[in-house]
Amino acid sequence: MIDEIVERLKKLEAAEAARHAISNYCLALDVGDLDLLRSTFTADVQVRGQYSGELSGIDNVLSYFAQAVSQPVAHRKHYTSNIVIDSVEDNVVSASCYFLSYHGETEGLHLAWGRYKYETRLLSTGGAICDLSILLDQPVAGLDAFRPQP
Repeated sequence: MIDEIVERLKKLEAAEAARHAISNYCLALDVGDLDLLRSTFTADVQVRGQYSGELSGIDNVLSYFAQAVSQPVAHRKHYTSNIVIDSVEDNVVSASCYFLSYHGETEGLHLAWGRYKYETRLLSTGGAICDLSILLDQPVAGLDAFRPQP
């Protein structure tokens, strides 16, 4: 009985580490904190996305995201919801969630949404994303694209 409880607690902690990792990823992008972003990923991270292409390794990933957040804007926010923990095996948590992001100036906001599919490797310090797929349902577009046309 105690062993079962300990095992369930480990899975709950692993799931929370995955939720925390994707939240830190979004926060790091929002505030442009490359140190936080570095701590969010493993050294051998793999990232795939429509705009990034396929990136391997922390240096390539950070170089890409450094360019993405280098433009000062009034607003940059990423929101996640419906986080689903697909599996917890050994020291890797597989998860997915929806995201909505916007960035730009008040009169020129751009939106994008889709899903993150990711794996978080459990470490002694928590969890770090080792694999991230950015699956866009709506590529980045200005708000005018969503206004009804006369």
